[in-house]
Amino acid sequence: MSAAAALLALLYAGLMADGLRPDWAWAVGGLWLGGCLWACRRRSARPLAVWLPYLAWALLSAAACGGRLAGLGALSRWAGALAFYAAAVTLWRPRHRRRWLKILLLAGPLLGLAALATGWTQVRVYGSGESMTGFLPPYYNYTCFVLAACGAAALGALGGEAEAGGLLARPALGVVAGLCASLLVVARARSALLGLLAGAVVAAYRQHSGRVLKLAAALLGGSAVVFTAAMMALHVSGPLLMLKLDKAKAFKRPQLWLAAAQVIADHPVLGEGPGQFESGFRRHVFAAGYGVARYRFTTAYAHSEPLQLAADTGLVGAVLWAGGLWASLGPAGASLEAQAAVAAAAAMTVPLAFDNMLQLPALAFLFFSALAVGFSDERRQEDRAAPRGWAAAALLVGVLALAAAAAARVRVELSKESGPPAARLARARRREDLWPRDPGGFQAQARADMGMRPARVEEALSALRRASALAPYDAFVLVWGAELQRARGAWPQARKLALRALELEPDFLQARLLLAESLLRQRPAAARAELSELERRRAALRAEGLYGPERSRFTDYDRQLGSLDQRREALLRAALHS
Repeated sequence: MSAAAALLALLYAGLMADGLRPDWAWAVGGLWLGGCLWACRRRSARPLAVWLPYLAWALLSAAACGGRLAGLGALSRWAGALAFYAAAVTLWRPRHRRRWLKILLLAGPLLGLAALATGWTQVRVYGSGESMTGFLPPYYNYTCFVLAACGAAALGALGGEAEAGGLLARPALGVVAGLCASLLVVARARSALLGLLAGAVVAAYRQHSGRVLKLAAALLGGSAVVFTAAMMALHVSGPLLMLKLDKAKAFKRPQLWLAAAQVIADHPVLGEGPGQFESGFRRHVFAAGYGVARYRFTTAYAHSEPLQLAADTGLVGAVLWAGGLWASLGPAGASLEAQAAVAAAAAMTVPLAFDNMLQLPALAFLFFSALAVGFSDERRQEDRAAPRGWAAAALLVGVLALAAAAAARVRVELSKESGPPAARLARARRREDLWPRDPGGFQAQARADMGMRPARVEEALSALRRASALAPYDAFVLVWGAELQRARGAWPQARKLALRALELEPDFLQARLLLAESLLRQRPAAARAELSELERRRAALRAEGLYGPERSRFTDYDRQLGSLDQRREALLRAALHS
């Protein structure tokens, strides 16, 4: 198998293997990609060189964020995606680009039908396509990203000189486009539907014909009408099904984007560090309103690639990334596959504004491969200057992929809390050293400190303070600290922490119990009032079903908010009535 064919095989295999998300899969994919890069070593390294400023800045950002291994995974994936693009520009000839198009036209329907198989029950009963994950779990948006690209590519190819038979014949292209449009409608994937329409607009503009755009409008409109009518006939939803008004309360993207802007404002130059968005988001968590808890929502992604880039590597990094993309693109091609690739790239660009598709390696490969096929400059492939960069790139991508997988394994091992307290304490401290902005390491240290004999209360409190500084909206850490202060007899400090926890989570029953206990000696009337409020909120949680047969619909976070030490509650009530 040639290196060009191996690169195509990596793209297809990645789409069918969970997008290369698992650490082991990315390690294999990185080594595979490294082999393809090695085959380029006698060719021009210019396609690589244009990305070096961004990668160097990302490395500087990772070093500045602290933690020896914190940004390794994100660095590895970005380096791999950009190297894949450079290799595709360098290796692929017209026959490989034609194969790329056929692979995409085959992969789209296959992924889409697999997604429909996993989500059809939910679609039929609830009219929701969120279980349409197929080969790309856990989010249906990943499959819809590929469907938008595939449908747009089919529409783009319709305007070219189609083959007389086979997959690139006009009837076959129309069937693929119609299937992709229908599956997107069934999934109610709004950003992907907009992307497919954008791809059709670009294809129509480049072909100077409105035929493609009219076909796309007919496919999308017809699919939407048919699906909505079917769901209404099944009494699943009403005529506004495609607007997803039933999801309006759960739609938190605007608040998330505002939080991402605040993260960017915190570190506008170097950013949080590659892959470290979650550490910044913890400082700007918003009340999501899911279930009982207010602040249980957390995320590692900004749900917008431009915002993610700016948050991770700063505004400078985002500009360098955009500059690398601009410098790497050649003129748009006029061939059949180039027409299809340009439409596919346009279709994929729209969802990138609303979600983080490029964080999945195989989807990043798909996006950059469309750019390579649609905009590559043949003259650059013939340039033989500066051939030395490919061997270094091959080594770097392979080593980074293995190192990222090893780092993920180390993190799993250090997160284990089995064994004697001394061993757990050593693992927790090592975890803090390697991932200093992860509050979980400090919480693990606090648990280990309390497991020592005698218990190391002061050290545990210190670790909890550092955890709370990293996650200021985590009410559990505050209550944990309040419990330790209670054990020390430091009631004023316990009261202060309990009050802060209740500001975040008013339904945190154990925090209310702690507050009532802290008021018992000096303000018994206030303690009685807190117990009354505790009972009122417990009754409200019971009415919501938190303690009943439907409690499984609540998260562990919600259930912990609604639990408390009933023995201590009984003792407190007895003390107040004595």
